[in-house]
Amino acid sequence: MNYKSKDNIIFLHLPKNGGMTFNRLIDRLYPKEMVYHIKVKNNKTLTTQDFIDLPEVERSNIQVLKGHMYYGLHEHLTGDSKYITFLRHPEQRVLSFYNFVKTRPTHRLFDRIH
Repeated sequence: MNYKSKDNIIFLHLPKNGGMTFNRLIDRLYPKEMVYHIKVKNNKTLTTQDFIDLPEVERSNIQVLKGHMYYGLHEHLTGDSKYITFLRHPEQRVLSFYNFVKTRPTHRLFDRIH
């Protein structure tokens, strides 16, 4: 498959909206060196700046950007980009997030809900 002829894909993964399956699909379809995953570090900070700070030659090889991030990172990729996200009914999302936090003592909001 000729990946370079395609637009970049930016998967804007909103928390608790059912995006983990899509994340795994991306990992199966694209070579590892073409994918950059924006992650949460220390349970509160995103690795967005780490991505932006990559040398331009490294960023030019990235065709897929995925993770919890804000809109606008297409400006740091080479070529055209398309954004993808999933949305869930707001009440279901809040309940899912609440239950997620409730079972994770290391989550930054765990103490607040208990």
